[in-house]
Amino acid sequence: MTDKTIGELLREKLDATKQIAQNMTRLEEINKERIELQKQFACVLLERLLTVDPDVVVAGGAPRDWDNDRQAKDLDIYIQGKEYESTWSVAHRANRVLSTLGFSVSRQESNDYDYLGQNGIAAVYDLKEVMVPAQLIICSVSQTKVIDMFDCSTSKIWMSPYGYVHKSPEYTVGKKYKTYFLKEETKHEYKERMRNKFPNYKEVIV
Repeated sequence: MTDKTIGELLREKLDATKQIAQNMTRLEEINKERIELQKQFACVLLERLLTVDPDVVVAGGAPRDWDNDRQAKDLDIYIQGKEYESTWSVAHRANRVLSTLGFSVSRQESNDYDYLGQNGIAAVYDLKEVMVPAQLIICSVSQTKVIDMFDCSTSKIWMSPYGYVHKSPEYTVGKKYKTYFLKEETKHEYKERMRNKFPNYKEVIV
């Protein structure tokens, strides 16, 4: 066995680097494909739910993650019923239209939404048999008011039916300058979650 020349070693190193780059490119392509599938799935849900509420949106984490080229962990669908309509009635009507897709909803008994009754959120339901974990969040006030009450500016982004994405001024400014605005009364656990999720962002308490 002969020793390899420096040129041969460098060539092997270069070939290995090219292979790594190709693998990384393929992973990026797969990530983009999955993000697009998640968006399409969200649009299907929103379009079906238009008959329940024409102002239904997916807000918060999912559109924020998509806007940052990341796959969403779950979908938070914000929906409001008719005036004086009970949360049960809204969920029942949503279940009826989603059942045509093979999905169903069930009320969460215990969840992270421990501020139910506050911030305009009346009830939370899980969507069953879906390709991406999803929650149906029933609002007691308009979705725009609920989003405005979000604790962190990084969540103030939402997607309406047919894929239209809306960004609040706080979200847009925060992304540009790598800063997020957090309410002073926000719970410690949520603050830590945001700090871990955006380690390179500056935190501003408002």
